[in-house]
Amino acid sequence: MAKKILITGASGFIGSFLVEKALECGFETYAGVRASSSREYLQDERIRFIDLAFSDKEKLKSQLEEFASANGKFDYIVHNAGVTKSIRPDDFDRVNFRFTANFIDALIDSNTVPEKFVLMSSLSVMGPGDEVNYSPILLKNNPKPNTTYGKSKLLAEEYL
Repeated sequence: MAKKILITGASGFIGSFLVEKALECGFETYAGVRASSSREYLQDERIRFIDLAFSDKEKLKSQLEEFASANGKFDYIVHNAGVTKSIRPDDFDRVNFRFTANFIDALIDSNTVPEKFVLMSSLSVMGPGDEVNYSPILLKNNPKPNTTYGKSKLLAEEYL
């Protein structure tokens, strides 16, 4: 029986490639996309779609419980959903941090924590790179995000 993988943000540039790779690897692949999202790059008939209510932790918890009851819980989750651009700065925290926190809490509260959970973050968490010496980023380096986007992704990392 194939392992079940959920890829959130599946309709985006990176997400659609993650879905392709999951299918190629033989996973039972669920694409987490909003009903209003384009599915232009998600045409493979093997893709199963799911629209999760990240903004409502209790509804999200119920959705995860219902899914697990009918199908078993996800074996793997790649949480790739988020915003990289926004007109309102508060949307970065709301989507990149709060929705991720809701997701984590709902997985725990519904007892549907997967075997593996991957949070897609961003180099923006580390702040500006060394454009003079091109020093690599090391584990010992402290994050110094200088954008609202980078700060919201760091909050999500710290919460996880």
